[in-house]
Amino acid sequence: MTISRYYNNLLSRRETFTPTLELWANHLIVIFAFSMPIIISTRRSALFIIALLFLIRGNLIQNLRATLRNPVVFAFTAYFLVHIIWLLGTDDWTNAKKTIHDAMFLLYPLLFVSFIDKRFIPRMLGAFFLGMFISELLSYGIFFEIVPPMPHDGYQGTPADPTPIYHHTHYGFMLAVTLTLILQRFFLHHDSGYMRFFLLVFFITASINIFITAGRTGYVLYGILLLTLMLLHFRKKIALGVAIFLPLLFVAFTLAYQFSDTFHQRSNKTITSLERIFVDQDYRSSLGIRAAILVHNADVVKQHWLLGLGTGDQRKTVISELNESAPELGKLSNLQHPHNEYINALLQFGILGLIIFLNIPLQMFRYTSETIESTNALKILATGILAFSIIDIFIIGLAAILTTVTLASLFVRHSKRPDLAFQPIQWSTLTGYLLGIIALYFV
Repeated sequence: MTISRYYNNLLSRRETFTPTLELWANHLIVIFAFSMPIIISTRRSALFIIALLFLIRGNLIQNLRATLRNPVVFAFTAYFLVHIIWLLGTDDWTNAKKTIHDAMFLLYPLLFVSFIDKRFIPRMLGAFFLGMFISELLSYGIFFEIVPPMPHDGYQGTPADPTPIYHHTHYGFMLAVTLTLILQRFFLHHDSGYMRFFLLVFFITASINIFITAGRTGYVLYGILLLTLMLLHFRKKIALGVAIFLPLLFVAFTLAYQFSDTFHQRSNKTITSLERIFVDQDYRSSLGIRAAILVHNADVVKQHWLLGLGTGDQRKTVISELNESAPELGKLSNLQHPHNEYINALLQFGILGLIIFLNIPLQMFRYTSETIESTNALKILATGILAFSIIDIFIIGLAAILTTVTLASLFVRHSKRPDLAFQPIQWSTLTGYLLGIIALYFV
C-alpha cells in the first residue's frame, strides 16, 4: 500500500510540473534553432537537455504514439529504424557506428514535435533566421578579411571559401532553404514596411553569399528551390510566375558569373569536368568520382537490389569497386560515402530501404498544415531533399539534415498546450535566451 501511495503521489506531482517541463523545452528549441547555424556546442547542449526533459516528463509510450501519428514524423523515424534493423547484415562495424550516429538526426522530430506549442513556432523560426543572418555576417567578414579565418575541411572557412562552420555543400543547402522561405514570407505576409525592407535585403545578401562560397550544390539548389516557390505561389498564374522568376534567375546567375571569382571558377571547372566525363570517360575530378561511383557500382546494386549489403557496408564496397574498375582514380581510402543518398540507400538497404527513404519527401509533399505557408515550406524542404540527395548524402551529421528535421518539426500541425505559460517576447525574455545560449555553450 505504501509503494502504491508513493507511486500515485509521484504521478499527481508529475501532472503539476509537466507544463513547466514543456515550457522549458519550447524555450530550449528556440535556442537550438538559433544556435544550429553558428554555435555547435550550444546546439548539442540544448538537444541533450531537451532529450532529458522528454524522459523526465514520463508517459513515454503515450507521447511516442501520439507523435508518431504524424506521417512526416513517422517517415523520418521509419528510415532511422531501417538503419537499426539492417545492422543484422553489417560487417563494417566501424562505419556502421558512424552511420547510426548520423541517422540519429532523424529522431529529432520525434522529440521536437512532442513538445512544440504552436505559439512558439514564429519565435523558433525567427531564431533560426537570426542565426542564419549572423552566420551570413560571419561569412562576409571572412570573405572581406574582417573576421579571422575559421578553417575547416581544407581551405573552407577562408576568404576563398567563406563558410563559417559547415561544409560548403551543406552550407549552400542552408542558405538556399533560408532565402526561399524568406522570399515566401515576403509574398505571403503583410509585414510592416521596415520588415519587408529587411526581408528583401536579407534575401539579396543571402543570394550573394551563396555565390561567393565554393559549394556548387548551393548554386543548383538556389535555382531549383526558387523555381519550386514560383510554382507553389503562382500555381494559378503560372505564366506570371515564369515571367517574373526566370529573368531574375538569369540575371542572378549572370551577375554571379561576372562578379564572383569563386562562382566563375567553379562553373568553368564544372563544365570542364562534365566534358571530360562524357567525352573522354575521364573521372578524375570531384564530379567525376560521383559519376564513377554510379557507373562502377551498378553491378553491386543489381546483385544486392533487394536487401542491400547492411548498414555501413557501402563504403568499403564502393572503394573496392573503384579501385578495381577505375585504378586511374588512385587509392580512394579517404572516400567517406558514395556522394548520393539514393545509391547510399540502395547499397545498404536495397529497394525497400530506398522506398522508405523516398517516403520522407513524399509525406512532406502530401502533408497539409494549418497554413499555406507551412504547407508550401514542407514542399520546398522535400524538393531540397530530392535535389540534394543526387549530389551528396542527406543522412550525415552536417547541416542539410539538421536544417530539414528542425524546420519540418515546425511546419507540421501543432496545438496550444494546456497550462503552458506562454508570454510574448519581452526584453527579459531576450536576456534569458542570451544567458541560456552562453551557459549552454560552456556546458
